[in-house]
Amino acid sequence: MQSGPGIENNPILALLGDSTDGPDDPVEQTHSIFWRVHDPIERCSQIRSTAPPPVDLPNSDLFWATIDVNNTADNEELYQFLSKNYGADNVQYRLCYTRDHLAWILQPPGYLPALHLALRQKISGSSDQASQLVGFVAGIPCTISLREAPNSNEPELVPSMEVNLLCLTPALRGLGLGPLLIREITRRILTLCPRTQMAVYTTSVPLPGEVARSRYYYQPLNIPRLVECGWMPTPDAAEADYYRLPRSSLRPTVRRLSVADISEARSLLNRQQAQFCMGRHWDSDIEFQHCFLPRPDGTVETWIIESPPEDGTHHLAGLISFSVIPFVPQTLGREAPSTGGPIRAAFANYAVVDCPRPAETPGEGHIHPCPQRLVEIYTDALIVARDLCNAHLFNILDTQHCIELVEPLHFNPVMAATMHVYIYNRKVRNLTAPEIGIVLS
Repeated sequence: MQSGPGIENNPILALLGDSTDGPDDPVEQTHSIFWRVHDPIERCSQIRSTAPPPVDLPNSDLFWATIDVNNTADNEELYQFLSKNYGADNVQYRLCYTRDHLAWILQPPGYLPALHLALRQKISGSSDQASQLVGFVAGIPCTISLREAPNSNEPELVPSMEVNLLCLTPALRGLGLGPLLIREITRRILTLCPRTQMAVYTTSVPLPGEVARSRYYYQPLNIPRLVECGWMPTPDAAEADYYRLPRSSLRPTVRRLSVADISEARSLLNRQQAQFCMGRHWDSDIEFQHCFLPRPDGTVETWIIESPPEDGTHHLAGLISFSVIPFVPQTLGREAPSTGGPIRAAFANYAVVDCPRPAETPGEGHIHPCPQRLVEIYTDALIVARDLCNAHLFNILDTQHCIELVEPLHFNPVMAATMHVYIYNRKVRNLTAPEIGIVLS
């Protein structure tokens, strides 16, 4: 979740530093101690039992609503709003999700339309009560696995909520409406989702109480395009050769994920994610299929590695997924005709390679890190992103085992691009990036 400048776009600082509730407010109390050790905070039941009313807004021109992404008009309005306003005001490029991609993000199995929270403002002088979208935030259900240390004990599976796409129109930033958006989405989650025990947030700016931070790295895939749009300077011959991929074609055992692979792929990735201190867990094949099956619009790609024939067994030996999202120049709105259109950026999601020890059965037990095989599967992903998805660059975070890719595959740090992770209603010790498996946007 990217955030703009100021307290109104920071979900954690908003509740810590801009509360107008009294000292007995259980929402505020949870935030004074939520980031230290692996324990839940039990006041959720107290909050739910009170069933608080909707959060009051400062004037009668503003009112709460919901976005129906299956409604063409709502989907278009949300797309236009986010493409013009989502992200910080001081960045050169802004993420621009497509309409179909937004619908996919917001509608995983188990989603609730009431958690697609809109803030609307009546249009002055309108006789038909017309209104416009001026704020948005979404709660997206997920299950997170937690453990004290990597591979230390059985992880706890925690029903959770990812709070994402927090956005206010610039004209309303700095007026204290961001905290109200967060309070209202929190109220709805607590009221409508009785199993939810915690929420996770990310911001692009450091705030008090973060549990982890990670850094973005990128690999240029189309240097002429990136030079044309000003993303990078023109490299000399040696630098251009430095970015050349180790090989130019996919290995024969690599192919796209199919529906028939879903169950085995889910088992493989769940086993890997359970080894991290904070990982992701997919509860059903239906949920996994929604998240990973390649999409017709090309925004989600997942490729698998089949075991080589000489292994004597047929099983999935690895998986990698990434999303493709346009970057548009901030100063040119949604279109950039003078620079040939937006940058197509691939973002790595999850990757796993199964390297069983000689005494182990493939597809069972511990997933052992294997740097060389990880480099190989990411090389395949870079080739797919470049040749099949027409991506101009490929981004990774230094979570999971990705820091091991930076040197062999020549990833560069993205200047001032750090993601900060925060947790609501859970006391979690500070984590290093490699202890995190879950991918948060």
